[in-house]
Amino acid sequence: MTDRSTVYVVGRQAGGGPERAIHIDRDCPILGLANSVFEKDRSVFPEDKPVCNVCGEKVDRTGAQDHSHYNALKAAAEADSE
Repeated sequence: MTDRSTVYVVGRQAGGGPERAIHIDRDCPILGLANSVFEKDRSVFPEDKPVCNVCGEKVDRTGAQDHSHYNALKAAAEADSE
């Protein structure tokens, strides 16, 4: 169960960049790609702050790629090299 009063934001690079969305799901795959993720209280952001389309369920992820075969082959190759 996700606590909706807690949100997650991606750390910004030194050069700044465009305004970023907040994330409501800690397991969001976009957060998994980030170098730094910060947990914040939702109240510190304006009500109209955009929410990530992936963890906000605006993006249909039913066709997401399945990497299980690749991961199994990779694990087998690593086991063979030991």
